[in-house]
Amino acid sequence: LFLTYLAEAGWTAEGRVVGVTQPRRVAAVSVAGRVADERGAVLGHEVGYCIRFDDCTDPQATRIKFLTDGMLVREMMADPLLTRYSPVPDYIKSTVETAMKIHQMENDGDILAFLTGQEEVETVVSMLIEQARALSRTGMKKHLRVLPMYAGLPSPDQMKVFERVSRSVRKVIVATNVAETSITIHGIAYVIDCGFVKLRAYNPKTAIECLVVVPVSKASANQRAGRAGRNRSGKCYRLYTAVPRSSVTEASAGLHMCLYFTGVGFCFPQPPPAQSMVQALELLYALGGLDMHCRLTEPLGMRIAEFPLNPMFAKMLLESGNFGCSQEILTIAAMMQIQNIFLIPPNQKSQAARQHRKFAVEEGDHLTMLNVYEAFVKVSQCKRMWICGNVKNLGLVYLNTVLITSVPCLCYKETCFSFLSPRVVYNEVIQTAKYYMRDVTAIESAWLVELAPHFYQQGTVRNRHKAQTVPLLC
Repeated sequence: LFLTYLAEAGWTAEGRVVGVTQPRRVAAVSVAGRVADERGAVLGHEVGYCIRFDDCTDPQATRIKFLTDGMLVREMMADPLLTRYSPVPDYIKSTVETAMKIHQMENDGDILAFLTGQEEVETVVSMLIEQARALSRTGMKKHLRVLPMYAGLPSPDQMKVFERVSRSVRKVIVATNVAETSITIHGIAYVIDCGFVKLRAYNPKTAIECLVVVPVSKASANQRAGRAGRNRSGKCYRLYTAVPRSSVTEASAGLHMCLYFTGVGFCFPQPPPAQSMVQALELLYALGGLDMHCRLTEPLGMRIAEFPLNPMFAKMLLESGNFGCSQEILTIAAMMQIQNIFLIPPNQKSQAARQHRKFAVEEGDHLTMLNVYEAFVKVSQCKRMWICGNVKNLGLVYLNTVLITSVPCLCYKETCFSFLSPRVVYNEVIQTAKYYMRDVTAIESAWLVELAPHFYQQGTVRNRHKAQTVPLLC
């Protein structure tokens, strides 16, 4: 319903598109289908979706587009400014725009906008007054009365927010969190929540108390939303951005490529954690994709950035040709996508284990997967088509990486890895009561030094707990 409002409010005018990012492909496809049905549109025409290997949109007709986060990053590499969309990283500007759109498109009812402090409130009040004057010159009959509300405001000015206005006037109250609780302003039908609040924080090291802007709590967000609809039905517009909680390595490579071609820098609406960025840059450097000055190398770094894949996976595919094993790498990658390639019926575990051992390779799981695939292909053309359908999803698989950590890990119970090795590669680590590695294969320490001498070197370290010297890769 909200997307329909945006489309009808003019957000899709002049060839622009309302883009809706989804974390999963299934979500993008299913939600796009539902919205198309609700609007009575044909999926792929006015409403479409774009996921990896499947672009169900019409460049000329699509106005509401569902896509995964990764596909939006890929679009940004070709169009760094995302000229067909209207991203708004500044919640102050977004607050003004949202208030004006409500005023022009929504029914009667006053507006309450939450910001973090007096300076922001006064800035938004000035911007709204200026835009309201410009709008009145166009002949719009309904006028805006813009009022501030914050703790330092004189009491007579604060009381103005409770004054009733005529039907030809809509109030817009721009407030801090002082309007969040305890008071009820009659006539509020729309709330705009910036998602942040300014709170006092005490630093015991410096003995200084300061005001810091932090994300609003869930309880406060609910309180703000509750300001709308006290006396009538209402709506709450939340101008929230998602906090990155995943690896930014692939995005970092793409952003480096955009910077290389356009010189355009990037300001994250919500910056990822510094440690995540450092790890992403470190990994790209280890892969040979970045030089000492954090610039993409040529041609390797540029080619890694062009792949719509995890950089480690892209590097593996690029290198596989040099070793004459591209087909095998593609096969293993496709098989790694499957949650569990072996079916284990609850009442036939021993029989299943005997069948599984026919494919097992003692060095690890990856060659075992290759054996399973090769045996599967020989069965029938029907099943061969199923395998081919899975191969095109290989980009969703994370490449194995060497574990360098003090956290002890065990091999997952379903692994075919059958002997101890000081060095392994793995697909993922699962944390339950303990840490388990899945899809494990043994490697030799010398391979790391040979293939990545810029990142690994042979050395020793003395164990602090035992008077002995143990090998170390650092």
